[in-house]
Parts: sequence; C-alpha cells; structure tokens
Amino acid sequence: MLVGMIDIGYIALHRKFNQWEWKSDPNMVALFIHLLVNANYVPKSWQGQIIERGQVVIGRKQLSLDTGISEQTIRTCLNKLKSTSEITIKPTNKFSILTIVNYDKYQGGQTESTSRSTSKLTNNQPTTNQQLTTMEEVNKEINKKKKKYITREKIDFDFDSSEWINITPEKIELWEKAYPACDIQLCLNQMATWLVANPTKVKSAYDRFITNWLKKEQDRGGNKSKTTVKKGKLRTYKEIYGEDGLTDAQREFEKC
Repeated sequence: MLVGMIDIGYIALHRKFNQWEWKSDPNMVALFIHLLVNANYVPKSWQGQIIERGQVVIGRKQLSLDTGISEQTIRTCLNKLKSTSEITIKPTNKFSILTIVNYDKYQGGQTESTSRSTSKLTNNQPTTNQQLTTMEEVNKEINKKKKKYITREKIDFDFDSSEWINITPEKIELWEKAYPACDIQLCLNQMATWLVANPTKVKSAYDRFITNWLKKEQDRGGNKSKTTVKKGKLRTYKEIYGEDGLTDAQREFEKC
C-alpha cells in the first residue's frame, strides 16, 4: 500500500473529469484515481521526510501490485502525467515523492468533509461498518473485472526500454502453433531491433505487425534452427545472443 493518510472519508471527483484528455485510457484513469485516493490530505512525516498535502510516496513495483497494471505501463502512464503537468516526482535516496499538482483544486473541501465523516463514523459505527462491507464487496467485483480486462490489453512497445508490453505466454504459444517454423522469441527480438532502428515508423496495431512478420518468416522457411526455443517464455537479447546481443541480433535480422 502507498504511504498516505486517508483511511476514511472520500475524495471529490468533478464532472469535468469527463473532459480530461487521458479519460479514454483506462490505465491512466485507474492510476490517477489511485493516486488521488492515496495522497495525503494533511502533511505527515515519513522516515524523516514531510509528505505534504497532495503528495504520496510511490514505487513503480508497489503501484503495479496495488493497481494490477504492469510496471512498464505504470512508467508510461507516469511519464504521460508528467508531460501534461498533472504530477511531479521528486526522488530521494530512499523513495520517490509524487505531487498531484492541482490537488487543492480537486480536493478543496476534503479536510472539512473528512472531519464530518469521522464524526459520523463514531456516532453511527454499525451502519458505517455495513456500508464499508458493501464497498469492499463492490471493490472486489471491480478488481475481478479489471483483471479480466487487463488480460485483453493490446500489445504495445516501450521505446524507452526497447521492450514489448502485454505479450503473454498464451499469445506466444498461440503463435508457436500458427507458425511452427518460427522461433517466436527470436522474431520478437528482431522486430524490437527493427522498431528501435526505425522510431518514426511507429505501428498503430502491433498485433497485426507481429503476425505479418511471422507469416513472412514462415513463408521463407522459418528461423527455428537458428536458436533453441524455450516454450512460452519471452527471452532477452542477451539470453539469445550473449553479451553482444543487440549487434548480433541486427546481423541476424539482415540475413533473413
């Protein structure tokens, strides 16, 4: 769980959220609301550091565990939020502090509202417990649907790390059956090399890009004899080619 202050009460979500430029991206929506929910509404000291109102201590791994979103996608989402000045991130020697830039604008009346919520919780404990139980059940159902959705996420490519995103073992096995003459992992690494070398030719549909590449490789006779296949596991350049992976991968690609 992120380091935050809010244990009870609620956050405000204005109707203008419907006009937010990232609203069509479900990962962006899920991450930003998660940050709003966990941000401090009053300053608090954490390991000798004051975490101000609208701030939260983060780590990409913990964010991934809390939201069910992959670490690579978390990094991409955070970069997008920084690019539109929604957040700032200040690293320390122990952790990173994320600041929601317009937190006071989003949550102007939170302190007063939370005080009223605290009073109601004390005076009406049984009713509140029933409400919390109902909310937990709703959240569990939402998480189930969210996990189901995540498994259907589109394939993407992270140019910063030169890594594929959302390629599952199930997809690899499906390609292995459809293109038996192809070493799927080798082909994926060759595709990554090509994308890095041609950053201006960004693909809008990576699923189609991958299947077209594999079909052409299959029609040429495949490349399965060039390396040993480990079924269902996506290997790195280093695992396939050794220390000079990227250079050798480029040579291998040029031979095809």
